[in-house]
Amino acid sequence: REARFLPDRSPTEIVGRVFPDEIHVASHDPALSSVELDLARTYWETIWRAASAEEAVAEAREWLAAELGANRAIYVAFITQPEGKPPTNSTPPGQPLKPPLVQPNVPTRDKPSSGKARLMPARWAAFVEAGADKAGPFWAAQPIQADLPASPALADLPANAESRGFLDAQGLGWTYDLAAAEQAGMVIRIPISELPPRPDGGYDRLIVLGASAGSDHGEAFKSLLDAHRYTRGLDFLEPGEATNATEESPEPAGAVSVQTLFETEFAHRKDDGGKPEPRSIHNPESLLRGKPENSLATTFGLAGETAADRAPSAGNAAADLALAANRALWPATLGKYFTDPFSKAGGGAPVLSVADLDFLREWFTDYVRPDGPLPTLRVGRQPYGLLPVCELARREADAQTDHLANFILDVFEQWYDLDRTPVLDPDASDTRPRPNQAAEQASDVGAIYGAVPHIHEIRLRSVDDAYRDLTDTYNLRIGVLGLLCALVPKQIVRDPNTGEVIDIILPAPEDLDTHPWYKIFAEREADAKGASGVQGQIDALTEMRDELDEASGDEIQEIAAFRAIKYIDKFAKHFHSNDPDWPSDDSIPSGDLLGLVFRQQGRTAHAQTYLAPLGIKDHLGAERAPRLYSAGFEGEGTETDVKVLVSQGSDDEAVADLTQRLTELRDAAQTLVNGGAAPDYDFSEPLPFLHQLLRSAVATVTGGSRALPLKQGLDRKLTLVEERGAAAIPELERLLQSALGPAMYRADAWITSLATRR
Repeated sequence: REARFLPDRSPTEIVGRVFPDEIHVASHDPALSSVELDLARTYWETIWRAASAEEAVAEAREWLAAELGANRAIYVAFITQPEGKPPTNSTPPGQPLKPPLVQPNVPTRDKPSSGKARLMPARWAAFVEAGADKAGPFWAAQPIQADLPASPALADLPANAESRGFLDAQGLGWTYDLAAAEQAGMVIRIPISELPPRPDGGYDRLIVLGASAGSDHGEAFKSLLDAHRYTRGLDFLEPGEATNATEESPEPAGAVSVQTLFETEFAHRKDDGGKPEPRSIHNPESLLRGKPENSLATTFGLAGETAADRAPSAGNAAADLALAANRALWPATLGKYFTDPFSKAGGGAPVLSVADLDFLREWFTDYVRPDGPLPTLRVGRQPYGLLPVCELARREADAQTDHLANFILDVFEQWYDLDRTPVLDPDASDTRPRPNQAAEQASDVGAIYGAVPHIHEIRLRSVDDAYRDLTDTYNLRIGVLGLLCALVPKQIVRDPNTGEVIDIILPAPEDLDTHPWYKIFAEREADAKGASGVQGQIDALTEMRDELDEASGDEIQEIAAFRAIKYIDKFAKHFHSNDPDWPSDDSIPSGDLLGLVFRQQGRTAHAQTYLAPLGIKDHLGAERAPRLYSAGFEGEGTETDVKVLVSQGSDDEAVADLTQRLTELRDAAQTLVNGGAAPDYDFSEPLPFLHQLLRSAVATVTGGSRALPLKQGLDRKLTLVEERGAAAIPELERLLQSALGPAMYRADAWITSLATRR
């Protein structure tokens, strides 16, 4: 689509033009031209004279594809397939064929026709977003024209006509004429007066949606898939397959294998007499675990065979392998995260119950897919990702599903607000580029188009219990604060004549209950330690600081009290900066207790809602929070690069070693299923990263039925290696990098899982 503010000098409206995307344009003509009929006869005669010899068939296919294009060639060849069986012996040129070549009657045409837009909505509507404000819908004035011409055919140019006359003759005048486009229903006018005030950076988003009635579009969609197979090409993209040409992937998806196209066309259709195979379109397993063609049919409610069944990549095992990866890696990733001793609260209780863990594991394995839950369709070289859609609405948290959904929605809201206006960001700095960076941005486009959302580099870094250190430091400093308050002199004895200090009397232990400065500390000590929450700590320390500052006494007492003030907040205003006898900043030890608590408050602000139902306090000095939540990484420079993900080589010996390791792991998982114990692994042994993770999975998972998904996942990985040999190694690497994402940073995969589940 395109949009402009009109009129140019003093705009009063936004005018949006909509153009059909490639997937909507059907340019397939079922009728054949006289040239195509001649080519078809030559093609079949060549094959029959060679008695369908393999080499002759392959050469004939390549020849016809070169004449018509590969996708049109398979249609022409199939629709003109001769009746009966071909000769069993070759026939020299000039000799009559026995049996004779008899081709069926097929529809014919005199001239080509323009491509038409199919499965278009009845009318367009637009919405405009500006920050939290949304305006709309704004409806197009006219319904969308039926059978709207959308692409030109190779037709003769009318006499004395220019390029626009060429378009006009085929009904394509709307593509350049605004009035014609509006009459065709392809223009939306949005009055500026009905929009929220325009922000300095412009409106955030213009969304155009189509609305249509009815649900009986299955046959029309199947017809559209056929049209794409015989023109632009129709296929599925396998996960990891490049869709853009880059230095790393110079050959993007869409390269056509002529032999594969012919084989898939004739293998699927030669014996069925045009009657589609029965297909269940109401089986949930076919949606997420089956072959891509079945998933597509289930998604759109397409009964019987479709052109997708004849796609070259139909039948790929991507969905099955994604399920296996989730099953195998759950115990070593999120399963480990929630069951490791690091996940225990202060009293040693687990963060999640066994039932909650089972629920989360089943959700992760069944619905969370880093490559998307549905296959990616390719029309020509244009990929179309299919995603389930549902309303994201908060629910009453009565069931496990509701709790998880509400948590994911909270993550989504924070994640969405962080980047409402995306920019080209190849270095992931997430900063708005400077104006003079335009040239740099242009050079980064290729890198971005060649990127994938999965981990491409893995580094390991040790984790320490930063929260425990922070809590211990805080507790120690609270004690020091009490000592500083207790060390404010009880009495200063001065010479009445000279004012010189004769004696400084400190309070005895029995004096502390009535000592004004220590009372300020003692009255708020419990809240400062976390009795009333993080905000209660801030309030208690702030009140201590203010009352210590307001307490009056001898100058020496005030100086001693200031040491306590400084210890609470090193940024406290220095009221006595001009007094030469007042201690300098450097002479006062700074614990900055308020700073510690503020840091803790900022870090835990979003977590309190989720920790509270678990009975967990996250206040400094109070009961400890789960260490998985509060732990921190060691410093920069402590990383260990993971060099080998799956195997150090790809020769027969490496494949045999990989097969043996996976077999041992599978057998260990089977032992767990049968009630046995896991092996005692030495994790200091240097092994490929996948093997270490899978050993961790075996060592982590509990026995019995809970070990069954792990065993099933290992079974499928082993089968992959046995079937593909060395070719399985890069596939296992991709599955590993892909499956680690949702366990670390792929919030989008969890958000999408809500719609997948519903």
